[in-house]
Amino acid sequence: MKYTLSKFVSTSFKETLIKLKRELINEDFIVLRELDLRDILNKKLEVEIGNYKIINIYNPLITYKALLVDKDIGLMLPFSIVIRELKNNQIRICVVNYSIAMRIFSDKDLIIASSAVSNKLKKILAKL
Repeated sequence: MKYTLSKFVSTSFKETLIKLKRELINEDFIVLRELDLRDILNKKLEVEIGNYKIINIYNPLITYKALLVDKDIGLMLPFSIVIRELKNNQIRICVVNYSIAMRIFSDKDLIIASSAVSNKLKKILAKL
């Protein structure tokens, strides 16, 4: 199984980013940080990669439930979303499929929590 979930859209980078943040809020995610990889790499390495952002998010309830099961689960947090502009002006939004990635844990409650995250992220991608 593929460890990522992704969607391609034809809206502008800025418009897609705005829609994505709105849908994240609607699904009870909080945006912790937005890294602009384009600016970071341009400043540090003087290279151009086009629009590329990494957005770190978390959902308080799901995070709390996971912490009740495994106090070290914080190593797997926050959740990340990549939004990047392709050469054909399409935008790709990509997230980890946590129901697959978290199979390294054997605890049923963690698998349930990771499935909840994946389901919410699938819902968000479908609305973009």
